[in-house]
Amino acid sequence: MWSMSDLCWVLLFHPVPIAGAPQLFNIMKYQATVSGKRRPVPVASEDNLIDALPDEVLQHVLSFLPAAQAVQTSVIARRWRGLWKSMPILRITSEGRTLNRHGVRKLNKFVNHLLLLRDRSASLHTCCVS
Repeated sequence: MWSMSDLCWVLLFHPVPIAGAPQLFNIMKYQATVSGKRRPVPVASEDNLIDALPDEVLQHVLSFLPAAQAVQTSVIARRWRGLWKSMPILRITSEGRTLNRHGVRKLNKFVNHLLLLRDRSASLHTCCVS
């Protein structure tokens, strides 16, 4: 059985080619970034259609991942560095952590840093803690 994070990774790194998608993305000349600046939209290739998606769509996809994994996506490319900072949904989980005294402290430290580094101008619709 696939977990939600497994499905998100499959969608992110093994996109299914969609007929007409490159033409759709080539129509967009500029997209606004989270900071409000406009930048040219990357040209989509058949191998990498995900680069042509707007930041808002990528943030929506990242919101299905646990927060720790969403933050880890910032190493994929320069464009991905700040995407996690303005995700509308945060999923904070204790997956892979032992919740003894030390584990709770590490989780608390992670959540504190996550909230401190998050973009304060971005709205937060939901915060799930499990």
